[in-house]
Amino acid sequence: MCELFAMSSRLPAAVSFSMHEFARRGGLEAPNRDGWGLGYYRDRAAQALREPGPASESPLAGFLERQEWSGQLLISHLRRARIGPRALCNTQPFERELGGRAHLFAHNGELPSFRELPLSGRFLPMGQTDSEHAFCYLLDQLRPLYDADDAPDVPSRLEVCVRVAAEFRERGVANFLYTDGDALFAHAHVRLDPARDDALVPGLYSLHRSGRDESQPIGGRALEVQTEHPDQEVSLLASVPLTREEWSVVPEGEVLVLRDGMLVSRAG
Repeated sequence: MCELFAMSSRLPAAVSFSMHEFARRGGLEAPNRDGWGLGYYRDRAAQALREPGPASESPLAGFLERQEWSGQLLISHLRRARIGPRALCNTQPFERELGGRAHLFAHNGELPSFRELPLSGRFLPMGQTDSEHAFCYLLDQLRPLYDADDAPDVPSRLEVCVRVAAEFRERGVANFLYTDGDALFAHAHVRLDPARDDALVPGLYSLHRSGRDESQPIGGRALEVQTEHPDQEVSLLASVPLTREEWSVVPEGEVLVLRDGMLVSRAG
């Protein structure tokens, strides 16, 4: 299945987000060869970089590996195509505008019947994936909040995400990351583990680190994050743990809300 990664931090964090070993999972160590992408924010605008081929063979991914990225919010996706051909329009994270903000979405799982649900017409898929249709549906449900207020409060957005996540689970497997640049919403479901004959395993893991901790910066083969500033808070989410630290399983069916590196709410 596809793989997800996200980071939220209080201060801009120096990240060596490799498409290094993480990219190797995009075609060499795992069968996610059908596209990769990452998105990060500068104020309300998002920069989304995507390619429809294997991250492990991408010159652009290799270039990003050699750069030290600094920011406060990032989401990334490695694709294994099941619904929709390998194509840029089917590569995540997907991006749309709502309320004068760039919204990003990445999904791990399958929602084959979700494309049958009607959309309002304000948001329409450009590709063929169930994931993009689900994103458009989620934005349709969030749209009234942004029509009333540029930055809706967290409880209002969380209520919509929890309700929509439950609809997703009724129709398939639905781990997802969603953000409007203000807060990051992450829903954990389950994953099929190909190494265990498609056994069900946790869909999402989390890791939090404070700059006040005396331990070393977050680091491993796939990722390094500098956390030495005493005011820094960093939270990571991933389909599988990416570093040596002990990651926590996000309970199935829960939606977490992260802002400035901190867990600010959860429901499910």
